[in-house]
Amino acid sequence: MTGRSEERSFERVGFSGFGVGVEFRVSDPEIAEQLRTCLPEYCVELSQGEFEIVHLDAAGSDIVIREEGKPQSKELVERDGAINYLEMMVVEKLLVGAKDFVHLHAAGCVSDGRAILAIGDTGAGKSTTATTWSLDGLPVLGDDTVLLDSDGHAVPFKRLFKSNPELLRSMGHDPADTPLWRADLEEAWFDPRPHAGWGGRAKVKVVAVLRFRSDMEGYAVDEIKPTALVREMLNGSLESGLKGHEGFDAILKAVGDAKAVQMEFGPGQSAARALLEI
Repeated sequence: MTGRSEERSFERVGFSGFGVGVEFRVSDPEIAEQLRTCLPEYCVELSQGEFEIVHLDAAGSDIVIREEGKPQSKELVERDGAINYLEMMVVEKLLVGAKDFVHLHAAGCVSDGRAILAIGDTGAGKSTTATTWSLDGLPVLGDDTVLLDSDGHAVPFKRLFKSNPELLRSMGHDPADTPLWRADLEEAWFDPRPHAGWGGRAKVKVVAVLRFRSDMEGYAVDEIKPTALVREMLNGSLESGLKGHEGFDAILKAVGDAKAVQMEFGPGQSAARALLEI
């Protein structure tokens, strides 16, 4: 769809989820297509409704970002790599809408109707774990953010994974087949939908605290106390989600009768598969 804005043609790209809507008015067709590709589960056909409006104007090698109604919001980002910034911008707006959920810094999948969660800091191996699950045929809940509802059930946040191209190759998947692939980047945007897709709301069976060690072969699993797991989950909850006693209660319900473990592991996929056997 095209329109006129400040005498320039633009394409309209909309996203909606968790009661939040945002419309981008994009003067660069390539950026518009990248936007549609990066968050396909939340990309929608625009109709009547309450949508925030964001203008994206190409300016040479840069993109000018301006949120309508916010005069001080004008930002300038480099065109090369702008899609990462814009995808995060949409994610942050969606998570604001998902304010009634705990936002766990976690990967997750559904196995035999129950959720397996893997929590950890950046670099702990969450994306490797989630990508392995997906390529092994399991519906996933996310590779970086998983939601917990007020009953403590896990709910997917359907954002494309950032996966290691070498991991994809080692599992027989050509990273050139991933969306927005560029050989000069260190990560590939991985879409679970052509595999087992996204899982649904599920009661939690296992929560593992991940510790990646590049010098380790295989993996080691140790049980931890539920109180220690609750502390890890509280520390691993994003500020954008449910906090205070409501967030604490949701985490307590999630832990419930779930098995709590810490897993140290090295390169490879064996750890992700072992979590399914706990």
